[in-house]
Parts: sequence; structure tokens; C-alpha cells
Amino acid sequence: MTSAPDRPRRAGPALLAVFGALLIALLAYGVLRQAPDSTIDDTLAAGRPIGARPFELDVLDRGRDLGALRAPLAGPLGDRRLAIAELRGIPVVLNFWASWCGPCREEAPRLERAWRQQARPAGVLVLGLAMQDVSSDARAFLREFDVTYPAAIRPTTPRAATA
Repeated sequence: MTSAPDRPRRAGPALLAVFGALLIALLAYGVLRQAPDSTIDDTLAAGRPIGARPFELDVLDRGRDLGALRAPLAGPLGDRRLAIAELRGIPVVLNFWASWCGPCREEAPRLERAWRQQARPAGVLVLGLAMQDVSSDARAFLREFDVTYPAAIRPTTPRAATA
């Protein structure tokens, strides 16, 4: 005859087996249910370009000594708002940074040197994009590191881009 204390011991392995089976079933469902989105990979593999979505940024600093880029950037940077459509045809190196970011502070002098010595003479725009930053802190960062390439910041309130 089975005593009362023996019943919980037999129920333990059975509950563990049921729980394990449910966990495996849930995992299998999750893996099979979610097909990865391969749109970008498929497009690139087919050799088709991927267009960037329209955006508009507030210009923090128009940059100094733009060289050959002065004329093509006069309009886009002149109104203190920059839309991606205005950069069409200009090669761009987009650098995301923040004044409070340690690695950003380390790379700032090197990026400025690359802009002056390589990018600007080749007609390549280096554009700094301050992220999660306050405008006054971002401007202080630009002054501290004597950044001469143009810099922008995400607007605090999103607005529709002019495409």
C-alpha cells in the first residue's frame, strides 16, 4: 500500500517532465512561428540599392573650411535644418556621438584629423550627429575638440521631412 508521503515524491518527476515538455513545445513554437525578416539581405543580395528613409535634423554647427563641399552644402546647412534629400550625390560619413560618451571623446580628435586630411580633400562629408544630448552640451563638445566638420542633432520634436 502507498503511504501519503510517497505520493508527492512520485508527482515531482511527473510534474518536472510535463513542465519540460511544455518548455520545449513553447521554444519550438517560438522558433517556427517567427520567420526572420530578410528584406534587407535579399535586396542587397540581388544588387538593388536600399533607399534611406527621409529625415530632417537641426544643424548645430555648419562646419568651417568645407573646401569643395562649400557650394553643395550652402543650401542644406544654410537654413539650419538638414534633410537627407539635400545630401543626394554627396558621399557622407555619418558619426553618431554624444558629449557625455567616453569613446566619443576619444575618437573626436582622430575623426577631426581624418576629416581635415582625407575626407574633405576627397569631397566626402563627415557629418556628426549628436544623439541623446542637450544642444548646449553638444556645442561645448564641438568647441572643446575644435570640430570643423558640420554637426547636427536630432530635433526634440519629430517633424515631417521635406523629401
